[in-house]
Amino acid sequence: MIDNEQNGAPFIQIADPIESGLLVTDSIITFHILAGDPETALLQLQCWADVGYGFVQFHSQNITSDSTFQTIVVPLSQAPNGDKFILKTIISDNNSTYEVINEPFSKHTQKKILTTTNAQFKNRNTTVPVQINVAERNKVTNDLYYITFNDTTSYHEKRFSVYNVSQGKYTVDNELLYTKAETKPFDGLTMYAEDVQTTMDSLFWKSVNNYQYRTSFSTVDIPSIDLYAYPNPSDYKIIYYDHVVDTSLSRFGATAVPVTYSIINSSTNEKIKFIADEGTSYLQRFLFVKIENSERYTWSLIIQPPFGKAENILPVAGDTFYIVTKKGLSFRDTIEVKNVALGISDLRNSLPQSMVLYQNYPNPFNPATVISYQLPAAGIVRLKIFDMLGREIAVLVNEEQNAGIQSVVWNAANCASGIYFYRLEAANNSFGSGTFVDVKKMLLLK
Repeated sequence: MIDNEQNGAPFIQIADPIESGLLVTDSIITFHILAGDPETALLQLQCWADVGYGFVQFHSQNITSDSTFQTIVVPLSQAPNGDKFILKTIISDNNSTYEVINEPFSKHTQKKILTTTNAQFKNRNTTVPVQINVAERNKVTNDLYYITFNDTTSYHEKRFSVYNVSQGKYTVDNELLYTKAETKPFDGLTMYAEDVQTTMDSLFWKSVNNYQYRTSFSTVDIPSIDLYAYPNPSDYKIIYYDHVVDTSLSRFGATAVPVTYSIINSSTNEKIKFIADEGTSYLQRFLFVKIENSERYTWSLIIQPPFGKAENILPVAGDTFYIVTKKGLSFRDTIEVKNVALGISDLRNSLPQSMVLYQNYPNPFNPATVISYQLPAAGIVRLKIFDMLGREIAVLVNEEQNAGIQSVVWNAANCASGIYFYRLEAANNSFGSGTFVDVKKMLLLK
């Protein structure tokens, strides 16, 4: 809490916070809050979200200081999706603030996902699902973008960049990539990836003697010789022959030796270079991969005799060993995004050509209810309350608002039971015809 000596601090209490670990898919969520301030009747409420890269504000509204609980509506659809979603609510009187942080939960509200017509892999090596979402329709373009990934410069850390080919500049430059968390918006778009660290998935032998040799396939760092492993997201196979077919590398104290097997990258069909360490009861291989014209150490492979067999029982001609990896996003992947504005033009045309005024919730109510509405574009909005005789009871909104879902709370604590009407006017020059109006009724029961 931040305060000064002359001003009393505002306070907020949320009666029904979201349960920790809960999966939330609703676009709009309702809270009952107690908000007050010693001096100020009008307070500002802000909602912030953190899915891994820090808090970003996604909603704000004015509320009144009150000694009783009141209802607010939070448009969660405007916040990024993420498996670990942290919601922070801040109340302010322009001099001091008070904040409440909800326990982490999983938030996955529906998003407009681009199809392969507008977003697809130009180069794909990964097996993880990736989607490009429309976050802000009024900001998307028809430009051509390339999304690339960097997993080679930092150990177990991945970054991504978005290059705008049409404008010749980076929209996103080497930002951290968080798995199962929507990225910050770029030109009205976001990316969501269920990424994984590349690891071994499965190993199996095709052996002429039906042996299943004991095998280990992993990334092993060797700090003593400054050798650090890069988990290359590829599949491999080792084919054994009855004659010499390759020669190992002479590096880090190891001697180059002729070998009767070949190690193949099944994903690229390239022959792999390796260091061989061969004993009487084991075979160890240190595999290398070429990245940007330099060779990097990647996987360590150890082969031992089957359980219960003699120590000298090792692979023979005709044996083949297969390695399959779980492939996370890597430098081998590139996503192409293009013509997004054209791609969602049909969606834009299907949006209401006037505002959508929703039925208040709850209804009937006592004493507060939430009125929500959707605006297809920014404009001047007026929302008023009338009684059965047509008398104006309250003016809830009289300002310019952005497109999207808007919500406001009406506290009818000082009104009598009965039927009331709420009337919405939205003036929008983009439609060319001026003002649109809608009216709905609600019931106050005390």
